[in-house]
Amino acid sequence: MTSVDNAFTISELDFGLDLLRHRSLTESFVISPLSVIFALTLLEAGSNGVTRTQLDNVLAKGAPISKISHHYSSLSKRIFNTKNGVQSTIANGFFANKNFPIINHYRDFIVSNYNATVESYDFSLADQTAELINDFVKKNTGGKISDMVNGFTVRKSTSFIINAIYFHGEWETKFSINNTIEGSFHKSRKTSKKVNYMKSSNAWRLYTEDKSVRVLSLLYKDTDYALNIFLPKKRFGLKSLRNKLNGTTILKLLSELKTTKIKITIPKMKIVTNFELKDALMSLGVTKMFSSEADLSGISGSPHLYVSKAKHTAIFELDEESTTSSTSTLLGISYKSLRKHRTFTANHPFLFVVTMLSHPLFMGQFT
Repeated sequence: MTSVDNAFTISELDFGLDLLRHRSLTESFVISPLSVIFALTLLEAGSNGVTRTQLDNVLAKGAPISKISHHYSSLSKRIFNTKNGVQSTIANGFFANKNFPIINHYRDFIVSNYNATVESYDFSLADQTAELINDFVKKNTGGKISDMVNGFTVRKSTSFIINAIYFHGEWETKFSINNTIEGSFHKSRKTSKKVNYMKSSNAWRLYTEDKSVRVLSLLYKDTDYALNIFLPKKRFGLKSLRNKLNGTTILKLLSELKTTKIKITIPKMKIVTNFELKDALMSLGVTKMFSSEADLSGISGSPHLYVSKAKHTAIFELDEESTTSSTSTLLGISYKSLRKHRTFTANHPFLFVVTMLSHPLFMGQFT
């Protein structure tokens, strides 16, 4: 990983953690930091002035601003190049009212750099337009997400920037369905729920730990991809862990993973999240694009253009054979051996990150 790639990866992880901290500790949820980032890069490409500066500060925190488009253009292409039982797709879309003038340079830039689909529709036919946009999302999320917009939303808008990501990964080493058992998951000191636990005994998997967290990394058949589970050592230490973790710490932990003989117990999961992003983004300093002072003059000559809605939908499913994840946003590992036998029992709230070469495709918590 180059120093520039490393800086962007840390920025992406920090961004995802910032979004997570805007959600309750008591709910399971999932987001795709990269999906939100890709949507913001489409917006950044057409912004100017303070609006652009605010977006740059979020997209390239600690990384060179001049490299934003090159980095995310290259990253989107790498996500497509999967192999061995992993399917990963990413789609960017810009959908505008046919009466909305799109600057040709902007159209050409997002098509060539982000392989974006650019379409003009008759927004007065609001329900029909909503169906066309939802078809784009449905097609690019494996059919998992199909209702991003409706006629009412279309009638109140001039354009939509949409990013959709779909991921399906088969485990490098599958869990046996015969070992799956029901058990208690302890949400808090007073609350528990029944879940189905996947189990694997005496397995060789990637593992590390520090003073506060145990980290289990489960590889997919395409070993560039992994599910990384961050389990607090303190039974109900999710709040502390969520506040303590940052991108640099996560990368350090992932770099310290070692092949370890380990007994694994983790819950099967299905998480659906709908996230209105406006408040979270504004708290990170992205404010101008939501106001009448927005400068999106690189997209259109219209002086009245601003972002009215920022919506993110994500689905995450985990079972014995694979992980399936979908998301849509509107707008190496060292194989060292750790000989000590370990036990990893995820029966209390934890964080997880699905990574592609450490880039956070999905991030969430199970509670």
